Amino acid sequence: MPNLDNEVPRQARQARQAGITATLLGTDAWGTIPTEDRMDLEGAYYSTQYAADSQNPRTDAFIRLYKQTYQRDPDDVAATTYDTMRLLFRSIQTQGRADPESIREGLSTIGRFEGVTGMIQYHGTGDPARSLVVLRLQQGQPIFHRQDDP
Repeated sequence: MPNLDNEVPRQARQARQAGITATLLGTDAWGTIPTEDRMDLEGAYYSTQYAADSQNPRTDAFIRLYKQTYQRDPDDVAATTYDTMRLLFRSIQTQGRADPESIREGLSTIGRFEGVTGMIQYHGTGDPARSLVVLRLQQGQPIFHRQDDP
């Protein structure tokens, strides 16, 4: 169900009322569904870019630093922004310049990058291959299920 967070709870409820018992699958848009609207999504899986409970030491360190700085838990936007900025800085550092072409060239030569969201890898292009994080909804809470790296 690759739909927006405001549509999914109603669609899941209708599916259950119609007798559909299949395990539901979704996208990162499901991450913003309010807890109280997740009851008909019990046992469903969805993909995302970040899981706070992924058992990644880099993620744990990022969460501690973020909470210390902002007095709240980081969300997936904060985590992906953190990785993006680290990639940008590394690219500028390796190229010695901050113009768009140098940044693009620097990104294409980084290779494997281990970030707080998982593995990011460039294969000589500007398009990253990223880790896929899968969460499962249990009692209304997203729980880390697995991570597949490129």
